Amino acid sequence: MPRPEKPMASSGLGCGYLLKLTLLISVLMIVNSYLVGKVVRSFVYLLPDILDDIRLYQFFQIFLPIVVVCIQFWIYDRCKDLWLGKRSGGANTPEG
Repeated sequence: MPRPEKPMASSGLGCGYLLKLTLLISVLMIVNSYLVGKVVRSFVYLLPDILDDIRLYQFFQIFLPIVVVCIQFWIYDRCKDLWLGKRSGGANTPEG
């Protein structure tokens, strides 16, 4: 009877991976919130009539850091694909 092959360890599974990912997202959210806060505050002086409403200001303070984290992960994924080669066997991988 042939011996089954040992499964390869994946870097995308497990509690350690989830903890590292949670820590990374938390740090990115803190940094992005600070940067977005600086940018939004500078736009308050340039466009006071648009950002005068506190609800709109708070919307930008909450929504933009989330969008920036999504963009950062998208850029990271694209760079990883370029540097490590295209992933094989995925449904989202372009053919050719």
